[in-house]
Amino acid sequence: MDKKRTTFRLITFVFIAFVLSAVSCINNLSAAASLSQTLRAPFSNIDVTFTDISVYSSDNSEWISIMSDQKTVNLSSLADLGLTQVIGDNNIPSGNYTKVRYTISEAVGKPKNNNQQFVFELSDVIFEENYSFTVNSGNSYLLTIQFDLFGSITDTVTGYKYFPVVSKISLMKYEEFVCTIKPTGGDYTTLSQWSEAIDCDLTVSTNVVFNGVKTGTMNDGALVTGSVSGAQAKVWHATVDGTQIFVNVTNGMFASGEQIRVNESNYFTTSDNGNLVIAVAECYAMEHPGSVYLAAHTGHWTTGPNNYIEIRTPVSERHNGKWDDTKFRMTVDDESYGFSVAASHVRLDGLQIEVLNEASDHARGIELSGSSEYGPWDRRISNCIIKGKDSFTGGLTRYGISYSGSACSSSAVKLWNDVIYDFNTTGDVICRGIYAGRQNSRWYLYNNTIQNCKTGICSNNAEAVIVMNTLVQDCNNGFEGNFDTSSDYNLSDLANDAPGTNSKNETTVSFVNKSGDDFHLLKADAGAKDSGVDLSTNLNLYFAADIDGESREGNWDIGADEYFTPLPVEFICTIKSTGGDYATLNQWTEAIDCDLTVPTNVVFNGTKTGTINDGTMVTGSISGAYGKVWHATVEGTQIFINITSGTFVADEQIRVNEFNYFTTSSNGTGAIAVAECYAMEHPGSVYLAAHTGHWTTSPDNYIEIRTPVSERHTGTLDDTKFKITADDEGYGFSIAASDVRLDGLQIEVLNEASDHARGIELSGSSEYAPWDRRIANCIIKGKGNFAGGLTRYGISYSGSASLNSMVKLWNNVVYDFNAASTNTACIGVWAGKQNSKWYVYNNTIQNCKTGIYGGNAEAVIVKNTIVQDCSDGFKNNFDASSDYNLSDLAGDAPGTNSKNETTVSFVNKSGDDFHLADRDTGARNAGVDLLTDLFLAFNYDIDGNERPVDDVWDMGADEESTLGMMKVVRQQLADPTFKLGDVYAYPNPSKGGIKPTIHVEVGMADSVNLKIYNLAAELIYEVDIDDTLKIVDNKYAYEYQWNTAGIASGVYIYYVDAQKSGKNHIKIVRKLALIR
Repeated sequence: MDKKRTTFRLITFVFIAFVLSAVSCINNLSAAASLSQTLRAPFSNIDVTFTDISVYSSDNSEWISIMSDQKTVNLSSLADLGLTQVIGDNNIPSGNYTKVRYTISEAVGKPKNNNQQFVFELSDVIFEENYSFTVNSGNSYLLTIQFDLFGSITDTVTGYKYFPVVSKISLMKYEEFVCTIKPTGGDYTTLSQWSEAIDCDLTVSTNVVFNGVKTGTMNDGALVTGSVSGAQAKVWHATVDGTQIFVNVTNGMFASGEQIRVNESNYFTTSDNGNLVIAVAECYAMEHPGSVYLAAHTGHWTTGPNNYIEIRTPVSERHNGKWDDTKFRMTVDDESYGFSVAASHVRLDGLQIEVLNEASDHARGIELSGSSEYGPWDRRISNCIIKGKDSFTGGLTRYGISYSGSACSSSAVKLWNDVIYDFNTTGDVICRGIYAGRQNSRWYLYNNTIQNCKTGICSNNAEAVIVMNTLVQDCNNGFEGNFDTSSDYNLSDLANDAPGTNSKNETTVSFVNKSGDDFHLLKADAGAKDSGVDLSTNLNLYFAADIDGESREGNWDIGADEYFTPLPVEFICTIKSTGGDYATLNQWTEAIDCDLTVPTNVVFNGTKTGTINDGTMVTGSISGAYGKVWHATVEGTQIFINITSGTFVADEQIRVNEFNYFTTSSNGTGAIAVAECYAMEHPGSVYLAAHTGHWTTSPDNYIEIRTPVSERHTGTLDDTKFKITADDEGYGFSIAASDVRLDGLQIEVLNEASDHARGIELSGSSEYAPWDRRIANCIIKGKGNFAGGLTRYGISYSGSASLNSMVKLWNNVVYDFNAASTNTACIGVWAGKQNSKWYVYNNTIQNCKTGIYGGNAEAVIVKNTIVQDCSDGFKNNFDASSDYNLSDLAGDAPGTNSKNETTVSFVNKSGDDFHLADRDTGARNAGVDLLTDLFLAFNYDIDGNERPVDDVWDMGADEESTLGMMKVVRQQLADPTFKLGDVYAYPNPSKGGIKPTIHVEVGMADSVNLKIYNLAAELIYEVDIDDTLKIVDNKYAYEYQWNTAGIASGVYIYYVDAQKSGKNHIKIVRKLALIR
C-alpha cells in the first residue's frame, strides 16, 4: 500500500497555579490533530494512548512527569472538530529543559472498509526527543510536537508498525498585546474601535503577536511578508508605540530578527518568534461613550482560559477608590449599556461606569450576555466603580451588573472590590446593584460595597451565588433571593438580611463621606472594620488587596475598602529670625507642644488661602467637622489641627470663614513635629516639657529638631549657621519628652555661673514612656577651661528613666569641656541612668576633663569613638560589647580591638577642625562596619559622606575623604524598628524591558517574602528577599530587582509578608505595570 503522511500536535498550556511554596507552573498537556481525509486513508480513526509524558530538567538533572493519568487521543475526531484534548495536568517548576519523553502503550487504527480495530505493532514504548526550552514564571506556553506519519507508520510483511518520527518541535508563549485607548495619541480613540479592529479568534495558533520595533507606517489590514522566511500575514494592528504587532499568519512562519514588511520602507523588525495572544485595552483619561459590545458570534471574539480579553486602566489613570471625573470613565446616557459582554473569557479592571439613561428599559452598567454554544464563561470584574443616577424615574429597570442569554456548564463570574451605588427609584420599578444568575453558572461576589440601590444583590436561578465580605447599605432590599450556604461574613443595615452565620445585620457602616460618594471606611467605623474573613487562600477567588491596592491584613474589613492607617507625616515649621513660622524654638514648642499620639491631632497637606492664626476654631465646608488650629505653616502647604468633632476629609475647605481657609488634599494623618532651624545665634534654655498638658510622644510620633542642609555646619563650628549659645542659661536643651531627635545642631556652652551647665540635658521621669532619644551630627563646644568648682557637661542626664529606655549618639563632635581645677567635673558625655541603654558610636571627643563617663545605666556601648587630650578618656563602666575605640591614654579604650596610646592626626586641631587628616594612621581604616548593627545602624559621617571611603570604616565622627569636606548627601539615622514605611516599585510603569525594583521599608525584619500575582490573582513569582537589606535615604529598605525577562506586559500585584519575632506580620499589597 502507499505510505501516508499526517501530523498531530501535543499542546502544553503552562499557567501559574495557586501555590504557597515555590513558584510552579501547571502544564496542561493537550493533543490536537489536523488530518486531511486523504492523508489518513485507509483508516477512519486513529487512536494513540499516552501513559506518560515527561520533560527533562537540566537544572535538577531529573525527569518530571506532566501527566497524572493515561489518556487516549482520537486524532481523527480532533482533526474533524478542530479541538484539543487535555492529557496532562501535573505541576512542574519554572526552569530549563532539554528533552521531551513520551510513553505510548497502544496505537489503534480503524480501517475504513470494516468495523475491526487494527492494533499497530509498536517498535518501542518510550520515545525521547532532544529539545531545549525554558519555562519562565508569569507566562503561558504552547509546546507543539509535530509527528511525521509518513515515517511513523509503515506497512511491513507482518503488518503496520508504529515508530513516532518528530518533524518539528516549537515553543510559543501567551503574551499581552496591549493597545492604548486615548482621545488623542493612542492606538484607538474608543473601545468600540479597538474591538471592531482586533476581535478575532484568539485561540488559534495563526493569530500571533511579535515584540520588536516598527519602522514607518503599518495600517490595520495591511498584507505583510517576512524578509527572510517569506511567511505571509494580515496585520490586525501594530501598536502606536511601535513595540508590538499582531498578525494573522496565512502562510509559513515568521522568525526572530527578520522584517515583517509592508514594503521596504514600512516594516516591523521582530525580536522573537511570535507569541499567542491575550488582547488587552488600556484606557486613559476621558469620558467614553457606552455601548461597548464584545461580540462572540461567528467572525468575532473567540477566547480561552489563556487567550482572554482584558480591559483595564493603567495605574496612573485609575481612580483611587472614589469616583474621579479626571480619570477614565464611561457614561451610559443615550445607550442601553456600558459593556455588553458576549465573549466567554473577559476581565474588566479599574474602570468607572455611570448609567444615566432614563429612556431605555434594562439599562445597565455591565451586561453579561452570551450563549451556551460559546463555551463556559470565565468573566471577572474587579476594582470597578459603577454608579447610577441616584433615583431613576419611569417604569423601566436599571442594573449595575446583570446577565442575559444562556451559559454553558461550569461557567463562572467573579466580582471583587467593586463599588456599586445609586441604582434606586421612587417608583415601583426594578433597580438592582447586582443581578446574579443564569443556569450552569457560579457567581463569586467578594468584598464589594453596594449602597443606595432599590435591591443590593438579587440572586436568581444560578447554580450558586456565593457572597462573602460584601456590605449593602441604604437599600430597600439588601440581599434578595437564594444564596449558597457557603456565603458568610456579609453586612447589611436591614434586619435578618445578610446571608451567613458570621454576617452582621442591622449594622450601619461609617464611610468617609457618604454624601460625597466616598465609601472608604472611616477610622471610627465599628461595623465593617475587622469583621470579614481572610480570602487570600480562598480556592475559588483569592486576592490580597482592596480597591485602592492597599494590603488586606489580619481580620479583613468587609466591603471594597480595607481601612489603612497612614503613617505619621512630618509637620515642618521653620525657625528663622524673620519670615519663618516662629522666631525661636521656645515659641515653637510653646505653640505646638501637645499629645502627638492621639488620633484627634492631625496634619493635612493642601493650600492655605488668607490668614489662619494659631488657636483659631475652624469648620469643614463639606464634613462639618470642627477643630482648633495648632498652626498653619507660613508657606501655606500644611495645617495641624486638634479635631474636636467629626472628621475632616480630602478636597474640602477647613474654614475660619469664607475668606480664610485651608483646602485639603488628603484625609489627614498623625504628626511628627519637626522644627527646621535656619542661620541665627539662638539663646539657650530650650525646654521640651513632658508633664500634663505638654508633649506626649511615641516611637512613631516623635519630635525632631534639625537644620536643613543649606543651614548646616560642615563638620566644624560655623558661626554663620544656626547655633545655640548657652551663656546666662544653664543648658542649651533640656529634654523631658520621651521621643526626641536632634540632628545637625551647634551648641556652645559659655556659662561660668551655673552649676551643672550643659549643652544637652536628657531629663525625665520613670512615669513617662521609655526614652528613644537620638543625637546625631551635632557639634557641642565648651569654653575650653572653665573656672571655679562647678560641673560642666556636653551631654548628660538627670531625673529617672522608664524600663527599656534608649539613648543613641553618633557622629557628634564634643570638645573643650575642661577645667584647670582638680575638683571640678567637666565631662564630654555623661552616659547613665538606670533602665536605659546608651549607644555611643563614631563620636569624636577632645579636650575634656573626662571624655566619656559610663554611669549607672543598664549598659553603655561605645564603638568607633575617639577620645583625645582628656585627663580621663573612657571612665567607669562600659558594656563588654564595646569595641574598636581609640584613646591617647594607656589601657583606656574599652574593647579587644580598640587602640590605646594612639594619637590621631586632625586637619587643624588648634583651629577646632577635627576632620581626619589624610596622613592619619590612628583612626583611619581602624573601625568596624555598623551598617547592620542591630541597635544603631548607619553608613555616613558628620558631613553626610558615605562610610566607608576605603574598605574599612574610620573611627570618630569623620570619614576621611580625599574629596575634602564637601557634603555628598545629608543623612539621618536608619531606624531599625519593625514598622511599615514606604513600599513602592520603580520605575512604575516599567517600560522597554527595564527591570522594576521593589522597595520595601519595614525596618529590620527576620524574614521578608515577596509574591507577585497577575490580576487574575494567579501566583507567578515568589522569592525571599531577606538578604537585600540596605540603607536608602536614611531608611532601612529591602530592594529586589525583579527579572521580568519573558514576563508579559500588564498590571501585576506584588505582596510582601514581613515577619519579626514577637511582632504581628506586616503585609503589604501594591501594583506595578510592565509595558514591553
